[in-house]
Amino acid sequence: MDTHTNDETAMWQSPVKKNEEYIGGYEILEKIGEGGMATVYKARHKGLDIIRAVKVLSPDRARDEEFLKRFEREAKIVAQLQHPNIIAVYDVGMDKGAYYIEMEYVDGVTLKELIKNEKLPVSIGLLIVAEVCQALEHAHKRQFSYRGEEHHSVVHRDIKPSNIMISRDGRVKLTDFGIARAVDVADMTKTATIVGTAPYMSREQIDGEPIDHKTDIYSLGVVLYEILTGGKPFGEEPVSKVMKNISIGQYSSPHKIDPTISKEVERIITRAMALNPKDRYNDALEMYQAIHNYLSSLYKEKIETTREIQKYLQDSDNYSTPVVKKSSLSMAKLIITIGGSIATVGLSLYLGYLVYGLVVPEHTVVITSDVFGIKATMDNKTYQTHDSCLEINHVSQGKHLIEVQPINGYNAPVRKEIEVTKPFEQIEVKFLSE
Repeated sequence: MDTHTNDETAMWQSPVKKNEEYIGGYEILEKIGEGGMATVYKARHKGLDIIRAVKVLSPDRARDEEFLKRFEREAKIVAQLQHPNIIAVYDVGMDKGAYYIEMEYVDGVTLKELIKNEKLPVSIGLLIVAEVCQALEHAHKRQFSYRGEEHHSVVHRDIKPSNIMISRDGRVKLTDFGIARAVDVADMTKTATIVGTAPYMSREQIDGEPIDHKTDIYSLGVVLYEILTGGKPFGEEPVSKVMKNISIGQYSSPHKIDPTISKEVERIITRAMALNPKDRYNDALEMYQAIHNYLSSLYKEKIETTREIQKYLQDSDNYSTPVVKKSSLSMAKLIITIGGSIATVGLSLYLGYLVYGLVVPEHTVVITSDVFGIKATMDNKTYQTHDSCLEINHVSQGKHLIEVQPINGYNAPVRKEIEVTKPFEQIEVKFLSE
């Protein structure tokens, strides 16, 4: 169980000594996590005979007045967040000079541990992320009073695999609100402190700009990318390069890394990870609905989340995905199956229309790019996508002037004159230097 919020590696000597079996009212059973900020123990309450997790602050941190305020805030904030997908906090106290938080104990593993040696099946990855969406929706919409002030949202600010717990019975829990921030309307106009874990931080986080709930949606998109592709979109080090890649939105297409990741799933990832917060999902509920709609359209029967995740945990080697609907072999899947090169995309689209007896649009222009999030202007109309591939339908035959540029506006637009003569015309536009 990874409990620290900034991935510090320095260890410290726990206040719980070998000859001391208790802290507060808890009998220490075993250490289940340790980091630079705190150690977490599995413990039994002496009077109630119940198992809890006890998070003990490091002695060095206990001497830091600012950090103590943050530690107390973690307990107070999370105590307000009562949701089945959020680790419950029950009490905060001090014993033997050590500050601790009493939390819900989860018998399971972190998502980080789960993906340590392998990426997850798409269905399992989506089910886990959908559960985190529900946790975030609750936190982002939670209204409460703290020290006499009204707050309207809790932003986690450090969404990553090590802060997502998976219990052995398939329940998903978001944990470690240690750097969560209670955001009210006034706070959102102020400059935020840079906090988080580099590979999962949004552009506004690394720039020290004001943040809101959409920074959590971005980070969750990064998590979904990682658990389905097996790698972080922006790498891990050096941190300076990671942050540069984040700032320009430069990463490889999930579908290119793994063709079994459909374009529909890729669109869920890329919208969550849009560089501009305005282009992301409006809230965690909208992202949840996108995942739910995709899974509902794909599988024959409704998936029971906890049972499906539990089934995977029990025997991941022999896990089989739910049965797919025959009707889900959509035109997009024909493209995935048949397509490969840009030239084949046009043929695949055309075959898709023939197979399904649909009318082929007069002409279609397909624009592919080396960045995600592009917009194109043609015939005084503007089209855009959060993907790296933009399709413009019902284009008249003849010459057209087209202007393409990234949505983020960091690169100069590319202008091309094209002549449309075939049912499908492809244009490749590059913005990134080789």
